[in-house]
Amino acid sequence: MFQNNGEIIPETEIENQNLIDIDEQIQSLQLNELKKIFETNKAAYKIDEISIIEKAKITGLDKKIIILIETKKEKATLEQLMVYCSKLHIPYQKIVPEFFIQNR
Repeated sequence: MFQNNGEIIPETEIENQNLIDIDEQIQSLQLNELKKIFETNKAAYKIDEISIIEKAKITGLDKKIIILIETKKEKATLEQLMVYCSKLHIPYQKIVPEFFIQNR
């Protein structure tokens, strides 16, 4: 049987909770969204635990909302997008360029 001789050290509760949050977000994605993430590799790097925590502190938004904005922005509310952009000094056009397309 398996015995822990002190070589394996369990993670702290905070680290476990952060990983659980990220796991839950990944598990909530649809199959085609997961394929898109791992095929293009654009969104996979965005699920960076440290940057998510920092962005949550700066914006006051929940970590799950930060992950939602960075992976599935179309499901975030306009208010969440506005807070995210204004607190992080990101132009709205960069996050939601489709809102700024001029009709001819």
